[in-house]
Amino acid sequence: MRKIGKTVVVITFVQALSTFLIVILAVKCVLHLSTPIALLLGAIASATAPAATVAIIKEFKAKGPLTDTLVAIVAMDDAVCIILFALVAAFVGLSHGGKGGQFSLSHITLPLWELGGSISFGILMGIILTMILRKKLRKKHEITIILVGSAFLFGEFAEIFGLSSLLFNMTIGLTMVNLDPNPLFLKSLEEIELPIFILFFALAGASLNLQVLIKNWQVGAIFVLARAIGKIGGVYLGGKLSGARKTIQNYLGLAMLPQAGVAIALALTVQVKFPDISNLITAVVLASVAINELIGPLGTKCALTAAGETNSQRATHPTPAKDLP
Repeated sequence: MRKIGKTVVVITFVQALSTFLIVILAVKCVLHLSTPIALLLGAIASATAPAATVAIIKEFKAKGPLTDTLVAIVAMDDAVCIILFALVAAFVGLSHGGKGGQFSLSHITLPLWELGGSISFGILMGIILTMILRKKLRKKHEITIILVGSAFLFGEFAEIFGLSSLLFNMTIGLTMVNLDPNPLFLKSLEEIELPIFILFFALAGASLNLQVLIKNWQVGAIFVLARAIGKIGGVYLGGKLSGARKTIQNYLGLAMLPQAGVAIALALTVQVKFPDISNLITAVVLASVAINELIGPLGTKCALTAAGETNSQRATHPTPAKDLP
């Protein structure tokens, strides 16, 4: 992040906001749906799936400027999406009335608590967990057990106290990997990530109802198209503004299409907070996940290949001309 911090921050925020705005305009102007639905779909659209992206990077053993930038952006992108969704949900709660239809102070305090509490407690728990692992445990199987158990424990803690379990655990991981110069815990997690990825994709696929998808295919198609335009165009614009190299400007957007876990989790959150408008949102998001989980990894592969950063390309051409600034 110190090396490419400016590029990552600018591209992350520009592509997230451009996707948010373009999806809102498409949903409002083309489909003529209500403002609450448009805002919530726009916020959910900004999410990207790190799991699919990381899996493709590991499969091709990709390395290089585009790969480094991509990994940093997909990590930050979901955090930005969660924060954006919390703010949008608070606004929709004020205008739409949420469950009760009445304004209350909780519409303002709860999102602030969800965001601030998740980050603050995430940093604290990350520090504590790092100290425990550094001083008490060095065997990989012990570390793995502690980490998996902690993830479930912290997730339940977040649910009980009204925090974001996604943002909470994300902050813990960020804190731990930056406190430990040689994070053994990361190697322990990497050894068990394959079955987690398989289970993740199986659960994502099991959430798709084909009947709902067929019924709302037009809405889903507009949503997917608008999101793709926002992601690709936003990355290009953000790359221009930040002075990123040409390969990042031209190809990174193709790798930002995967969408899964965070989007599904936020759609389920809509079901709880706004049940009267959740059916359409859930159907559209699940349709988008199904499509983007099919074409997204292909886009990531194309981006890495075009940038010359796959393992086979590096072996043949150690310093591709495309990678020059």
